[in-house]
Amino acid sequence: MAAVTATGTRRRVHRWILPLVALALTSVVVLPPLISLRSFHRRIADSISQGIGRPVRMASIKMHLLPRPGFELADFVVEEDPGFGAEPILRCAQVNAYLRLSPLWRGRLEIARIGFEEPSVNLVRNHQGRWNVDSLLSQAAQAPKLPTGERHAGNLPRFPYIDASNARVNFKFGNEKMPFSFFNADLAVWLENPGEWKIQFAAQPVRTDLSLDLANTGMLRISGSLHHASTLSQMPAQLHAEWSNAALGQLSRILSGTDANWRGELDVDADILGTLNQADLKLVARGQGIHRVEFQPRDPLNMELTCQARFTRTEQMQGVSGNHEIDRSLRAITCLAPTGDGHLLLTGSVHGLPANLDPALSLEMNNVPVETAFDGVRLVRSGFAPAVQATGAINGNFTYASSASSIRPLLQGQATVNTLTIAAPAFEKPLTLPTIHFTMNAPSAPHLSRRGKLPLGVQSLPTVQDSVLQLEPFAMGVSPAIRIPLSVSGTFTRSNFSVHLSGESHVAPMVALGRELRLLRSRSIEFEPQGTADMDITIQGPWLMPVPDSEHPIPPVSLAGSLRLHNAGLTGDYLAQPLQIPSAQALLENGTISWTASSLTYGPVHGDGSLSYPIFCMTLECGRQFSLHIGSLDAATAQNALLGAGRRRELVQELLERVDVGQHIWPTLTGNVQIAEFSIGSFTVRDLNAAVSIRDHAVEVKSLIGRALDGSLHLTGALRVSGGTPHYEVEAQLDHSSSAATAAMFKEKWGPGMINLKTRLRFSGYEREQLISSASGTFHWDWLKGGLPVDLSPGDEDGAQSALAKFDTWTADGTIAKSVLTLERSRVLRGAEVVPLTGTITFNREMNLADPSPSNSLKITGTLQKPEVLIQPERAIAAQPLEGR
Repeated sequence: MAAVTATGTRRRVHRWILPLVALALTSVVVLPPLISLRSFHRRIADSISQGIGRPVRMASIKMHLLPRPGFELADFVVEEDPGFGAEPILRCAQVNAYLRLSPLWRGRLEIARIGFEEPSVNLVRNHQGRWNVDSLLSQAAQAPKLPTGERHAGNLPRFPYIDASNARVNFKFGNEKMPFSFFNADLAVWLENPGEWKIQFAAQPVRTDLSLDLANTGMLRISGSLHHASTLSQMPAQLHAEWSNAALGQLSRILSGTDANWRGELDVDADILGTLNQADLKLVARGQGIHRVEFQPRDPLNMELTCQARFTRTEQMQGVSGNHEIDRSLRAITCLAPTGDGHLLLTGSVHGLPANLDPALSLEMNNVPVETAFDGVRLVRSGFAPAVQATGAINGNFTYASSASSIRPLLQGQATVNTLTIAAPAFEKPLTLPTIHFTMNAPSAPHLSRRGKLPLGVQSLPTVQDSVLQLEPFAMGVSPAIRIPLSVSGTFTRSNFSVHLSGESHVAPMVALGRELRLLRSRSIEFEPQGTADMDITIQGPWLMPVPDSEHPIPPVSLAGSLRLHNAGLTGDYLAQPLQIPSAQALLENGTISWTASSLTYGPVHGDGSLSYPIFCMTLECGRQFSLHIGSLDAATAQNALLGAGRRRELVQELLERVDVGQHIWPTLTGNVQIAEFSIGSFTVRDLNAAVSIRDHAVEVKSLIGRALDGSLHLTGALRVSGGTPHYEVEAQLDHSSSAATAAMFKEKWGPGMINLKTRLRFSGYEREQLISSASGTFHWDWLKGGLPVDLSPGDEDGAQSALAKFDTWTADGTIAKSVLTLERSRVLRGAEVVPLTGTITFNREMNLADPSPSNSLKITGTLQKPEVLIQPERAIAAQPLEGR
């Protein structure tokens, strides 16, 4: 019976379990949205407001039971203290407050966790140096709480675990919003022990006034503890901060607002122990792959810096006005940067941060490798000495401090470079320099008047920006063959450098040094490593330069001064051999080097001239101006000079291959050539003066004048390369030339007279046969007071035959093609007589001319030297007067 009763009871219990579970689930899902907390809205807002000491408002409050009991606050806003502005200190669209379960059984409401989703926080600092969160933290410290992790509830509530995700933190100074912010911030705060808060913070630093790549701004993480105190400035803290994977380009934009064009990554670890008024600081910074944006050095710079200091902040009341004066200082500064076997050590203190600096700093350089200094210059000078290796050590000490004689801090000190040796591929042997001394003296400050005013005409007092580091003169490249050793000196400021060279040196080491240091960069024109040079040159420029591009190249330095060469040479890819310079004088100014009074030798060609071109030109488009004066020159000598002795190829072909795209490319050249006597075989031009231009694979003779064949020659022309074939266009005019001199050029005799010739020709090719066969164009001549060597027949003194033997004018117009001159219109005039002629004359002077009239009584064959005149008597007619023709 008992067993039956128990079984029945279990069946009744099971029968009620399912409905009860269903009712509970229905209550969890349905009831919370139906429960109105409107009556508690004001009480909850007032309670939170009293707890933090700031007005609080929210749009609505909802209760939920799953996944755990709690409240959901919508449009949660914490108002700002009016002394810090009108904008809320915190704004969040949704706040979740989760309840602890165990206190609910005792009828007490205790919050376990408060979660803010995507809040926006404004941190404001007023002109007195106080923060708007100071009162919030003070209010939280005054309310006693048990630690967040306390397992057992007590008489006091436990401090809730507070976290925020995807937060944005803005900074303001008074009413002015600063461009610095934190994006994607995650924050967690909890009470670890009575009076001790733990904090974890991670965010991406950004600037709101710039468009930044957030992936390259790095991640800032802060963790540690804060202890209760009456004010924020007195709150003891033990914090560790890390800023990892920060790209230097984005970091410079965040800190300064502009990209400093540095690349690489920076990791920073910092520890803070103390309060906002007094704290010990430790910092370790590691930079990796540091370089300039426009180039990737062979060995990117890696560096590590370790610093420690003590920060103090004191606040004093000034006078009856009650103004606060805050002094911030860093004391016991010690920063160490190991470099090879040496180090850089910075020690001292700085008062009056951040504006009214009163420093007392000392920088010690102990056995710093010279290669480290070269790496530093490579960071700011694109392409500086990429293949140069330097050995040696730098030792020195510099101070940056205030003195009794100046109201502003001054930078002073000295350094020496010992056993400096420079090696590079272009050097025959390493270059060893003597001990080099650097000194930095503070600029002299003017004496102030009794009222503290500057003297008349003085605008301002010197600052650290006015400090100049002096490179004391030292001798370089000393050799018994050198009359005046080359002296090197220089000055270096915060933004610029200037190095001066004066004296005499061999060209070879100077060329090698200039090439390796990238000081002489002009494509197509380079010095040969021979001869000596007298120099008085200043090299200067800024440390940091804008990033150049192909359309706006920027010279790396500026060169100014003078240079005199002795037995030197210039070369280029397009030249068959170096251009020898027995002597030349050069002036360097405005980015251009101008050679004047230059004696030149190019193979068997001797002359003098001038050349002007940009000092720094990395393309072939830079304008180069030249002038050349030669006494006498023949084509054979020119061929040997331009092609090299012993070359058998055609001059035109070889020259054009150097002009055409290929291994040898001519630069852009514009200038003037003067030759007293120029000969091509038996053709000679005297007093030749030609304006020549080479550009875009084309050679243009803009004008050529001279004396030829006892007359005057005027010529213009152009040569262009298309499809690998040269094409020529020539327009020439020969005035008052001698018929006898023209015939003598072919070793022939044509007869007396004077010839005026005009022609326009087009031809192409390399070889002589190609040039002759492709020639085409037009011509016009006037042969005055001339005649052909015609044998007169008896009784023909007054006929056509006699007109050819001695005429007043032979005028002809025609075309040139296929090695033939075609006379389309031609007349031989003598007195009132006229003989019309048409036909052809070949390039071999072979004639086939005839009278085009219906009678066709006259035919001329043979050559210009031996013409054959045929007159058909049965068809001959008397020559008519000119008026009747």
